[in-house]
Amino acid sequence: MEEPTGVDNCPYAAVPDVDSDECVYSFSGLIDLVVMLVNEEVISEQIKNSLLSKVGNAESSFDRGNVCRAMHKLSALKKQVDVQKGKKISADAATQLIVYSDNLSLYLLSQLPTGETCD
Repeated sequence: MEEPTGVDNCPYAAVPDVDSDECVYSFSGLIDLVVMLVNEEVISEQIKNSLLSKVGNAESSFDRGNVCRAMHKLSALKKQVDVQKGKKISADAATQLIVYSDNLSLYLLSQLPTGETCD
C-alpha cells in the first residue's frame, strides 16, 4: 500500500481517496454533490429537481441493467449543466458536475460485458 500523500486525487469522488489507490464514483455521490452545490448556492434552487431527476433516471436505467441508457441519461445531465454554466450554475460547479459525471460514466462502461460498447 502506498503512503498517504494527504492529497485527494479524486476530489469529486463519493469517497475521498487520500492514499491514491482508487476512486469511488456513484449515483448517490452525484446526488450528494448536486445537493451540496445547491446548498452552497452555486447552483440555483430552480434547477435542482431537474438535475436530480436526470441522475435518478440514470440510476434507474442502470439498476435495470441498461448501462447504455444510463450513460445517455448522464449525457443529458451534462448537456443541461453546460447550457446553464455561468447562468444558473457557476463555472466551478459545472466543472465539478461534469468531471464527476464523466468519471461515473467510465465506471458504467466498465460494467458492460467484454466487447460491448454504447453507441
